[in-house]
Amino acid sequence: AMSYYEVTSRSTLRRTHTVLTDQPEGDLD
Repeated sequence: AMSYYEVTSRSTLRRTHTVLTDQPEGDLD
C-alpha cells in the first residue's frame, strides 16, 4: 500500500533535488 507512495515520493524528491542542484545558470524561466 505504501510502496507506490514511497517510490513516487522518493522519485519526486530525488528529481526535484536534482533539478534544484543542477541549476548552474539558474535556468528557472
